[in-house]
Amino acid sequence: MLTAALGGCTPPPPFLELELESDVVAVGDTVEVRALVPLVEDEPVHTVTWEAERGSLTPTGDPLSVLYTAPGEPGMDVVAATLHAPARLTSQVAIAVVAPEPGPEPEPGPEPEPEPEPEPEPEPEPEPEPEPEPEPVSVVAVGDIACDPGSPYFNDGEGQDDLCVQRRTAELAASLAPDAVIALGDLQYTDGAYGEFMGSYHLSWGRFNELLYPALGTHEYYTPGAAGYFRYLREQGVMDRLPEAADDPERGYYAVDLGESWRLVVLNSECGEVDGGCAAGSPQHGWLVEELTAAAERCTLLAMHDPRFNTGEHGDEDELGDLFAAAYEHGADLMLTGHEHRYERFAPLDPDGEREDERGVTLLIVGTGGKSLYVTDEEPHPASQARFMDTYGVLHLLLHEDRAELAFHAAQGYTGQDLATVTCR
Repeated sequence: MLTAALGGCTPPPPFLELELESDVVAVGDTVEVRALVPLVEDEPVHTVTWEAERGSLTPTGDPLSVLYTAPGEPGMDVVAATLHAPARLTSQVAIAVVAPEPGPEPEPGPEPEPEPEPEPEPEPEPEPEPEPEPEPVSVVAVGDIACDPGSPYFNDGEGQDDLCVQRRTAELAASLAPDAVIALGDLQYTDGAYGEFMGSYHLSWGRFNELLYPALGTHEYYTPGAAGYFRYLREQGVMDRLPEAADDPERGYYAVDLGESWRLVVLNSECGEVDGGCAAGSPQHGWLVEELTAAAERCTLLAMHDPRFNTGEHGDEDELGDLFAAAYEHGADLMLTGHEHRYERFAPLDPDGEREDERGVTLLIVGTGGKSLYVTDEEPHPASQARFMDTYGVLHLLLHEDRAELAFHAAQGYTGQDLATVTCR
């Protein structure tokens, strides 16, 4: 499958048309197929994926163009493209694959002596058609989301002075048409009280409750036992979809499948609140090892609030060292966190925070959900590969069978985009 780059932050109305140099192609010949899609500054806004029923497709370097090579047998073929806009659009073109035209007839010569006719060879068995890759799972992830409705910057949910912009990030998330939403802790400020949830988070991000996979954060526990968080999610039916441990204030960690190939493991990084803490030998650490061992044949995505490594305002979280080491030892592929109010993507890391491309865990901080932003003059981590400190936005993941395609999108009024691919190990 071939994929065009994801686009900008204020997409035009989605459309998709396909152009062909010719709809008749000789066996083995090549023709270019182009997609016409919404553009922003000559860049495609949305991801485009390509498939051919019989022939093969080759990238051209242009994200909206592929080369189609006809198969070895004449017949009809179909090339299809899908635009991953808020509502996916699919367009296809038919191509007639024909036998090459014969060369000129040779001059007649003397009649050869007839030869005995050979025994006919049996017809070869046709090769089975490869099964197409399943549609990827579309996931939006972000933390540190909803401003206190009592804040002077709340402004009826619209925000002001670059604060309390949770409504804009929610609208951006909705435009990406997610199949799942991962909330990376601190869903509601300041105390995570039930009234605050209803007065702010529910008015903006509550639209995703049927898709929500939440992680507990620092501010949830500002109300004892995170009572506001649990009451809100129970009343909204979120806890009815999640494993039992997700609904326990002293645990709050759980795991679910995302599609056929990915396992989502949500941890509770508030080590002073979770039963037994986070160190090796704790119930949560033992559960994580068992979960990762059982999911060894799947791609694994971990989510929690606090990042293990962080050169920002909050610094590294040493209490999470054993959990990160377990993720590394048992082959986790990707870890998403919040807490630090900025976006940052690291190269794969080992338990000491050193870059290790072969076995390391790719760590992201996505604390850009709307409450506020942290701008610091700290030098970035040596393995930092992308960082935005003045941009609200969300992370969009397309989870394929063997990889995750990542794209950070900025909310309306802000700039910044980061694209990367993490291959499952």
